[in-house]
Amino acid sequence: MSLLDDVDDNYSDAGDDWADQVVDQAAPQSSPADNFEEPRKQNFLLGHDEQKTLIQRLFDDSKMPHGWILTGPDGIGKATFAYHMAKFLLNQPKESAGQDALFGAPAPNENSAEPLGYPLNSPITGRIEAASHGDFTVLDLESTEGKKDELKVDQIRQVVQFLQKTSSEGGWRIVLIDNAEIMNNAAQNALLKVLEEPPEKTVLILVTSSPSSLLPTIKSRCRLLSFKALNDDDISQLIARSNILAERPDITPKQAVNFAEGRFGYLKSFLKGNAAEIFAHVIEGLDALPNTLNRQKLLDTTNKILAEKRNESVQSFFQITRWWLNRLMKDITGIKAYQPMSEPEAALIGNLKEACDQEKMVEALSGLWEKIGTFEQDYQWANFDPQTIIFEIFLMFENEIRKTI
Repeated sequence: MSLLDDVDDNYSDAGDDWADQVVDQAAPQSSPADNFEEPRKQNFLLGHDEQKTLIQRLFDDSKMPHGWILTGPDGIGKATFAYHMAKFLLNQPKESAGQDALFGAPAPNENSAEPLGYPLNSPITGRIEAASHGDFTVLDLESTEGKKDELKVDQIRQVVQFLQKTSSEGGWRIVLIDNAEIMNNAAQNALLKVLEEPPEKTVLILVTSSPSSLLPTIKSRCRLLSFKALNDDDISQLIARSNILAERPDITPKQAVNFAEGRFGYLKSFLKGNAAEIFAHVIEGLDALPNTLNRQKLLDTTNKILAEKRNESVQSFFQITRWWLNRLMKDITGIKAYQPMSEPEAALIGNLKEACDQEKMVEALSGLWEKIGTFEQDYQWANFDPQTIIFEIFLMFENEIRKTI
């Protein structure tokens, strides 16, 4: 994958793996403008019209595949889309063989989601959102039983058993595996059993931004549905509808759209996690470039980054730094203009563009992007000191940028 592509496989998306929370089924269902935190409760879906049309046609023709792989950039609504599929199917009449359009007119209910045809206030929708529907089960990062980033074979065997049982409510049975790339090989092989001989009226939905991590035998037995980043108009609507900038007067809607690049989940994680603070520290540490960086200031900045939340802050540092390098390269090469998020960042970028050879600078940024990716992989699998890693990356910036003067 080119580092100038829109998909950053190493970026951990809060948009596709938000935690599920139990809701009070007796309470009224939320409006489409609410619950932008988690796909399970999100009943508002913008964009992805081609994907909607395809699934509608397959369902109307009674040709719904038993296995789906939803793939594309992180943070664009793949998991939300998957939950919409589940809500529609499970809201169908028990005898339905596909007469109602999946993405046709909403059900006659004033709170119906648009444009999906399922009622927000139905008991079935409520049970799905409360994680209590007997014919719907979810595996995701919250299901890894204390071992980070891995779904094991025993969990998948339980999924196979679930799909082979009689429907508890007389309709479809659906399994959603979010971040499906976290299944180890043994787990994926266990999943093949149900894909090779799928029971009637069952659907398995795998959501991933890294389809290459899935076994070829898994991919050959599923229908691949690719998603693209949202356009700027859709992102603008989501920003306005979610009111996500209410507590960030320092960031304009235009800056937010520019940052998101079609990924609302990307933007959400930046604003609501610690990424914004980490990014400010990165700019602070690099602000003297292309001149020599002050070592004591670098050490102080490194400690500020680690103080944000040690484990989360290291991952955020890797991710936000590579994101920034990617955007700078696109800006310099003319692929897409980049609007700085703050005055210190604007000053730093201005100094770099004025003092550095543009061609050499792109080469330097590309090298840094790859080296930081290697550091990230090493950090995930080895017991490296995070302070040393962050400090060394700052020094790498100084070394590579000074070669471009």
